[in-house]
Amino acid sequence: MIDFTPIKKTGLKMSGELEQIFGVSRIMIQGYLSGRVQPRGRRARRIQEAVRVLDGLVQSGKLPLPKEKTKAQREMAVSKIVAYINSKLQ
Repeated sequence: MIDFTPIKKTGLKMSGELEQIFGVSRIMIQGYLSGRVQPRGRRARRIQEAVRVLDGLVQSGKLPLPKEKTKAQREMAVSKIVAYINSKLQ
């Protein structure tokens, strides 16, 4: 069972940002955060790694992103997170 508590501390938006990181819809993310749903199958490994990476970023102070970040800067940060997770899964 994956603990999604760290995700609430990231300050990332469900629509767009977390969707891109997890590779699932906003509806699924809401289900994960509420505890109604747990990832299964091939998605579980990616989501578990994403939660681990995001928790590490929160612990190191790199998340949540500063409010002054522009949309483009947020998109760049999310794309870097996605690339890092992808590299860990290969």
